[in-house]
Amino acid sequence: MALALTLLPLAGCDAIDSIRGMMDPEWKPENANGDDGVLHFGINPWSMKIGDVQSIRVERVEHRSIKRPNAEDKEQERERKVRVLTARCESKSICDATPHDSDAREITITPKMMGMTKVYVSVSLDDEDTVKDSITIKVEP
Repeated sequence: MALALTLLPLAGCDAIDSIRGMMDPEWKPENANGDDGVLHFGINPWSMKIGDVQSIRVERVEHRSIKRPNAEDKEQERERKVRVLTARCESKSICDATPHDSDAREITITPKMMGMTKVYVSVSLDDEDTVKDSITIKVEP
């Protein structure tokens, strides 16, 4: 073991990352439907109707697989606490988007006219990390 640790700096960053991944695997988003694959928006983005105000839940579920020698991989899942910080529509003429008044996990979208646009969202995860994602929506009459 001591020999392996002394040779580790010679092995390069890839080997270090590989060993680190076995000891503490990275959490990855699961079921993310945002354009950047970071967040899950609880909505069918192709069914927005003009004047029909929508409250949309924003979620972040993560998983990781821990590889154990001579045993099955152990799957872990966690749901992060999401608090919406900002929300806005790319096209102000197509819709308005704001954080929900009473539920910090939701955004409110008000479709105003027919068309397609992106809704940009910035959220705090567990009051530690801030991440951004967007979703493309289609507004119909």
